[in-house]
Amino acid sequence: MQVPRAVLDESLSTCLRTSFIDRLSDAPPPTLVVGGLHDPIFTPETLRAAVVASIPGSRLALLDCNHEIPIERPRELAGLLEAFQAGLGAD
Repeated sequence: MQVPRAVLDESLSTCLRTSFIDRLSDAPPPTLVVGGLHDPIFTPETLRAAVVASIPGSRLALLDCNHEIPIERPRELAGLLEAFQAGLGAD
């Protein structure tokens, strides 16, 4: 599939301009951040610095894939989500 450059540029600009950090409370909900090891858009370093570091107690899980995690690694993603959810009752 070919996506026009203007659409990609605007998508990236929207992501960079949008933030929810100011809406996080002092006790954020349990948060699992899932990323792709080879994601050129949201690199592991970006996720660590911009997302995980901003949400106290959040966890980062990286899968051996690119940006389209549900398409590239659906079983692994489902396993991560199931394990994360199961762990919520343990606290």
